[in-house]
Amino acid sequence: MRLNDLPQDEKKRVNITVSSRLIDDAKALGINVSQCAEEGVRKKVKEAMAAQWLEENREALLAHNEWVKKNGTFGDKVRAWKKKNGAV
Repeated sequence: MRLNDLPQDEKKRVNITVSSRLIDDAKALGINVSQCAEEGVRKKVKEAMAAQWLEENREALLAHNEWVKKNGTFGDKVRAWKKKNGAV
């Protein structure tokens, strides 16, 4: 599942424990607690998925970075060619 593929319209009723004073203050201020909870959970899920992807791909990223350090990039070769040949 990609980060932007998280479901947004399917709802499921859950029970959570939150400070009663915090809930009272939120209601008094017209804050939609369910929406805030969903946004917070969505943010944490995205962060966890990104961290998981990074960990799963760490070796490949390190190998790629090492290859670039050793061989340079295609852009490096183009810039060198342009400089050598006076191209703009």
